Formats: sequence, structure tokens, C-alpha cells
Amino acid sequence: MNAIRSLSALVAAAALCLALLGCAAADPAVQSTENAISAIGDVVLSSRDAISAAREAYDGLSDAQREKVGNADKLTEAEALWEDEYGAKLSQVASAISAIGKVTLESEAAVSHAESLYNLLSTDEKVLVENRDDLFAARKALSSLEEEEASKPKPFAIGDSVDSGKWHVELVDAYTSTEVADANALTSFVSESGTFVVLEFDMLADPGTRDTIDEKVLTDICARWNGQEYGNFDMQYAPGALFVSAKNTIFDWTGTLHLYLFAELPREALGDLVTVDLKVLGENKQAVIR
Repeated sequence: MNAIRSLSALVAAAALCLALLGCAAADPAVQSTENAISAIGDVVLSSRDAISAAREAYDGLSDAQREKVGNADKLTEAEALWEDEYGAKLSQVASAISAIGKVTLESEAAVSHAESLYNLLSTDEKVLVENRDDLFAARKALSSLEEEEASKPKPFAIGDSVDSGKWHVELVDAYTSTEVADANALTSFVSESGTFVVLEFDMLADPGTRDTIDEKVLTDICARWNGQEYGNFDMQYAPGALFVSAKNTIFDWTGTLHLYLFAELPREALGDLVTVDLKVLGENKQAVIR
């Protein structure tokens, strides 16, 4: 009888153990996590989503369930391999983009650095840079700022010059006066009721250059005084003893030409602050006259 009872107890204990093992094997969360890890397979760039899904499943388990995941080490191996092969350089690019910050005219180095790192990536890797749109926006914003800055006139003081492949244009004087006169010219321009704003240039072109000054050299001319704009400028040079118009005139250059550029303003502008915006060989310039 005792033997029968002992055998019955042994059978019951074995049944209990089998039942417990069966419960563990049948835990759907553990089995699902193991399947997700197995689904990773060989680690390639596109494995990121599978690795993330497996990690999310594993982290969602209880501590007791995690101990039953037989292939958990494969998950950490896959994560380390993907990070070493792809994650580090993607993070480097993303960090370089974030480091750009607010775009200013001084952002060129930061934007170019981020672009150089980004361009080293493969097409598929570039898609995984989560803030790449920020890089595109930064370059666009920087280009807009540079265009805006380029459109602003740069200071053009007496003694400054602009050179091109065949032209040299130097501002030799800038002033306001009631008279425009050359020491050797019989003709002068005198204002009875106003004042002239005058810019004088020395202009030198390569031999054989045949251009009109008002179309090729000095353009978009506008004086500003007391909130008003004055754009009716005249161009004169003094060959010999007479002032001659330089507008719409084709010159066959053989030497330096001294050119007077002037417009009439109210008499109150005499000795006052006047600015003249113009393009010199296509460059935006501004002369400030006091």
C-alpha cells in the first residue's frame, strides 16, 4: 500500500512538472518575442525595423518572462552589429545637422560639414537620417540669406576700384557742389537753384574694348537724400576742352577716361548726407557723400 501511495505521489509530481513546463513553453508573449528575434536574420541596413520590433517585444516582458527567452543574446548581438555598421555614422550625420542651429551668414562651415557627411552615405542610408529635411532647409535658408546679402550695396569709397577681365573702374572723388567743372574744360555745369551730387571715375579698359558705359559699366544709379530718390543722372567726360555725353556712346578704348557722373538735387542737399547706389561692372555699390 505504501508503495502504491509513493508511486501515485511521484506520478502527480511528474505531472505537475510537465504542466509547469508546458505553461512556460506555451507563454505566447515569450514565444512571440523569440520569433521576433529569429526574424532579424542576417543584420543588414534594412534590419533596423526588425531589431526595433524585437527590442520592443523583449522590453515589454516581465523579468520572469525575459529569463525564458532562449535567444535574447541574439538580440543584443544584432543591435551591436547594426550600431557598429550603420548606426554610428547615421548618428554622426544627425548630430552634425542638429549642430547647425539657427542659420545665419556664418553657418556655411556647419552646413557644408553636415552635407559632406550626408553625401558619404548610400541612398538607402540617407533615407534613415531622421532630420535630413532640416539639412535641406538649412541650405535653402543660407542661400536666401546669401542672395539677400549679395543684393545689398557694398561700400564704395574714394580710392576703391572694381576690376573685371577687361575693365578697371576707380572712384576718384565724390562730393556735392553747385558746379560740375573740369580744370581743362571750357564747358561747365552750374546749378542756380540746386546742387549736384558728383562722382568722378577713372576708367581703363583693355585695348579694343568697345562698350557703352551706361550699359556695361555704371548702371542702376540712384541718389538718396532726405528720404527722396534721384535717378536722373548724367554722364560726361572731357575730351580736350569740352564736356561730352558718355551715354549710349561706344568707345574704342586706348587709355584712361575720366568720367563725371552727376544729378541735380535741392540746394539743401549741399554738404548734407547723400548716398548713391549703383552697379559697377555688375557689383552693387554705395557711395556715401557728406
